[in-house]
Amino acid sequence: MRELTHEEMSQVTGGLGPLAIIAIDLALNAAFIGATAVVSSDYFTQPQVNKK
Repeated sequence: MRELTHEEMSQVTGGLGPLAIIAIDLALNAAFIGATAVVSSDYFTQPQVNKK
């Protein structure tokens, strides 16, 4: 593995820059964590006996 040059990085990222990559990564992580929390929450794992 060799380091990419600045021009290659621009081509790979479409010129968006590292901040966009970080933002996309954080958004994907948030979506994954959110989906996991919803699926593993009481709403799905236990029958709704006593609704407040």
